[in-house]
Amino acid sequence: LDAARRAEGEIEERHRRLESRYQALTTDHEEAQAQSSRQQEASRSQGKDLRERLAEAEERMSAQQHERDTLKKDVEEAKLEADRVNMAHRLEVERLQQMMEAEAQSRSS
Repeated sequence: LDAARRAEGEIEERHRRLESRYQALTTDHEEAQAQSSRQQEASRSQGKDLRERLAEAEERMSAQQHERDTLKKDVEEAKLEADRVNMAHRLEVERLQQMMEAEAQSRSS
């Protein structure tokens, strides 16, 4: 009878240890799941933030490319205008030189 009670006590003690171990494992598992959920949420949030930043950067790049193209066009137009003005001045200088030469010839004759 003593042996049966001792065996029953040992079984109950083993059951308590296993129950305690089970509770500890369950708690660890729940903590691991919670940590995993937090990390997944942080990853989703970071991914969303990176996608938004990429979209903003692409918009800025597009706007800057448009501005660059506009400035290139403005520079080209300014060069063409400068060439036209330069040509007009040359023609005016030539006309004035011819007039002066004509006046000089008429005076000398």
